[in-house]
Amino acid sequence: GSNAFLATRISFINEVASICENVGADIKTVVQGLGLDPRIGSGYLNPGIGFGGPCLEKDLLALMSFSELHGYAPGFLESVLARNDQQVSQVVDRALGLAGPGGRIAVLGLAFKAGTNDVRNSLSIRIIEDLVTAGASVCASDPMSISAARTMLPDIDYDEDPYTAATDADL
Repeated sequence: GSNAFLATRISFINEVASICENVGADIKTVVQGLGLDPRIGSGYLNPGIGFGGPCLEKDLLALMSFSELHGYAPGFLESVLARNDQQVSQVVDRALGLAGPGGRIAVLGLAFKAGTNDVRNSLSIRIIEDLVTAGASVCASDPMSISAARTMLPDIDYDEDPYTAATDADL
């Protein structure tokens, strides 16, 4: 249940960030205000590309499956997962729009979280796959996880130096 709750917090704050963007509000101010409430706290309230990695989605899916096995349709949990998928699509669409058709995009970070070489369920990998499918050229940099990522994405460029990876990138 804990990881499903954390996934919910991430999807929630990404939804609030999209609302803020649409109405011209500052998400940083909203996050600061939410974090001041002792019932909420400030953990897992950073908008971003969504949740990935080997635990949050797996545990959310397990709770959903368990619920369904017992005759309960977990619509709310399904919406948490759908919001995460929507976040990934928004990131890909925004990147493609900024880079232009056939643009070259540098992706800095391949692991599911900083300081690890673990690319299992990494949103960076998923985003790169979607970018390449849409016709973008990608150069990725993450010295700790290039070898692991290369097995999943053999057809993109890699560079251990993020500055070199970003050279000649449109985004």
